Amino acid sequence: MSTQSKSKKPPACDSCKARRVLCHPQLNGAPCPRCVEKGIICATTNPAPRGRPRKNPLPTTSSYAVSLSSTPSDSAPSPSAANSCPELTPRFIEHCFDCFASLPQNQHPLLTIVPIKSSLRDVSFHIEQLQPQMRVLALCMIALAALVSFDEAVLGPGSLPRSVQDHVFLSSSELLLCGVRRPSQENALSCYFLDLLDHCGGGQPGSACSPSRPWGGAYFSHVRVLAPAWRAAGSSPADAAWWAGFLMADASMALARGTPILFTHHDQLLLCGPAPPSLDAAVACLANTPGLTMVWPGMLSYTWHISSVGRELSENIIGDYARLHPLSETAILKLLASLSPFRTFVSLILDRVDAVVSEGPSDPGSHFVPLNAEVHNLARSCGYAVASGFSSITLALYNELNRRMREGIPACALDAAWTRTQTRLRLLHEQARDIALESIRFLAHAIPYFPKGRCTPVQWPMIYACAQLCAEEVGGDMETDAGLLATARTITRDLKLLGYSLDLFSTPQAAALLERLDTVIGERALREYEQMLTLVDGSASASASYQYLFLPMGEGMV
Repeated sequence: MSTQSKSKKPPACDSCKARRVLCHPQLNGAPCPRCVEKGIICATTNPAPRGRPRKNPLPTTSSYAVSLSSTPSDSAPSPSAANSCPELTPRFIEHCFDCFASLPQNQHPLLTIVPIKSSLRDVSFHIEQLQPQMRVLALCMIALAALVSFDEAVLGPGSLPRSVQDHVFLSSSELLLCGVRRPSQENALSCYFLDLLDHCGGGQPGSACSPSRPWGGAYFSHVRVLAPAWRAAGSSPADAAWWAGFLMADASMALARGTPILFTHHDQLLLCGPAPPSLDAAVACLANTPGLTMVWPGMLSYTWHISSVGRELSENIIGDYARLHPLSETAILKLLASLSPFRTFVSLILDRVDAVVSEGPSDPGSHFVPLNAEVHNLARSCGYAVASGFSSITLALYNELNRRMREGIPACALDAAWTRTQTRLRLLHEQARDIALESIRFLAHAIPYFPKGRCTPVQWPMIYACAQLCAEEVGGDMETDAGLLATARTITRDLKLLGYSLDLFSTPQAAALLERLDTVIGERALREYEQMLTLVDGSASASASYQYLFLPMGEGMV
């Protein structure tokens, strides 16, 4: 009978060896029973060899047992995830930068200093040949451009737009499917674009963003360090105006998402230069000067002051610290009073844009893009910017008062005092509601001036808030005028337009809101139409007045 060699017992694990207890190592590499019982990792280090060391020592290796809960698929990427990311070929990189040129972020002042596009051309769009900092920035821009890309590598098989300005496709029923077809990608971004993607939930609606805005804080930290050198080199008034516009956009996004506004008054002075004249002075100059002569100087004053008002709103009314204390009626009254010149300025700007863009839309609910998109592009951008900035302030105030009214009675509050407070709060809420509705009308008026191809997910929180207020007003018991119906219809279309970049179906709230808006708008429009026909005995004038309410919204849309 042959003698079988006795198998050597595996060594004890490190944990049992350290506690000097008996270990029962498993031959199949599984954790020992003691480690499983205590819920710790069972690791075994190979013992050092005895005797004289080798002249050419072998590398010491450590074998770590796999926990019972892990599976091989946990560490290995799935085939679908590996295939969902498009290959960064030179052709695809060039395509993404062409798409990025259609985004508003292409006008950021820093991009005029950093020659990213020329650097890519020098290496024939081989991104791996760029220096590390430039390569990271290029990846940031590619990740952001992928949200509006129409390349098959991003959207996959199916109907594709011919460009970001393909208005036929962007008005078709295929629009909402684009957001579903876009794969989620890991985004290696610089601080500004990381904060931008964080604001839009990483490209998915309804996703929570970081409350502390870590990337935004890093972005402004870098800017504060670099700004003195820009000032020393001599920045132009155009740079100051662009910085003021981007600071206003940052404040608007923060108010819409409920995150802090990170720039200070000193940051505004550092980036935009001395404080511009008061908005009342800008309104007077704009009212007395025809045409677009005073629009650009007035925009610097408007964006500066609305950023300041937004920061005061965040600090005194809707911020985390302000919510720890009772609502300040004085702060709200001061804010409401300060909105009057903003309202006048927005109205004047929209009137000037209407006068300049003579081929503008007759239907306020249509998404109109002028035939010559380059003509008066600055005027149209100003019209949309002032309306969106004003809406961000009014909607943030209205939503905060809504939240305060839903709060329960504090335990320390007296009934009589609480009743008086609620009465005053209700009056302030009504004022904020009226101003918010007016701002939404301004925004709906300005939306046709903003080309469809430049609609980005950054607008998601504000458009969603506008749609919620429209649904409340149109879906209420009170009668709705035709103007509000047209406004609700425009906001609904703009919300659907975000389906080009976002998967709206992944958010039940968004899908439910779209369905609710379509339902209430249709019911209200039909009711108003029937009432008008009854009043005028079915005259043709009533039909002409209300026929725009029944324009087709696109087959297959939610």
